[in-house]
Parts: sequence; structure tokens; C-alpha cells
Amino acid sequence: MPKGKGVWPAIWMLLTDKPPTVDGQTAGEIDIMEHVGYIPTVPWQSSTRNYNGMIGTQVVQSHYMNDVTEKFHEYGFPDTGTNRFLIDDTVFHRFKNDGRGYKSSGL
Repeated sequence: MPKGKGVWPAIWMLLTDKPPTVDGQTAGEIDIMEHVGYIPTVPWQSSTRNYNGMIGTQVVQSHYMNDVTEKFHEYGFPDTGTNRFLIDDTVFHRFKNDGRGYKSSGL
């Protein structure tokens, strides 16, 4: 993983099965991995219409990793039914789908 100020690698997904009148950005996104290059954490977050930073309802979970830029790590979101976020095959966060559709879950 690259490191340093101004570096911000990320792996994220946009909703593909959404109403035809909704664009991907409005539907929200799920960040499987996002790393601010000078901070040794890997945060996860879901940004949706109902849960986002603009209205103060974002759901964020950070995981400290002292070797995030020194070693290879696997990041995953293997199954949207369980909403598990993995680092090196270990669950570090679960996102609860509140059942209110794409505006809340991004799924």
C-alpha cells in the first residue's frame, strides 16, 4: 500500500441493481478499504442517502494496522447478504442492513 501525504488508495463498490432513475452516486457506495496515506488505519464506511457525512449519520469503522504500508493484505466484502468486511480473512466490521432499501444500505 502506498504511503505519504496526498495518497488515498481505496477499493469501493457502487450499487448496480437500483431503480433506473437513480444514478450510482445518489444510490451510495460501500468502501471496502480506504487508506489515508499518512495514518496507519484502514477505515471502512458506507455512504448512502440516509447514512452520510453531509447529514452526520455516516457509519464508519476503522481498523489500526501497524504494517498497513509494509505488508500485503487482502481486503474483502465477500457476501452482501451478511455484510461482512474482512482484512486477511478476519471479520473487522459488519454493516447492518436496516431493510429500507438502497437509500440506507447501499446494497
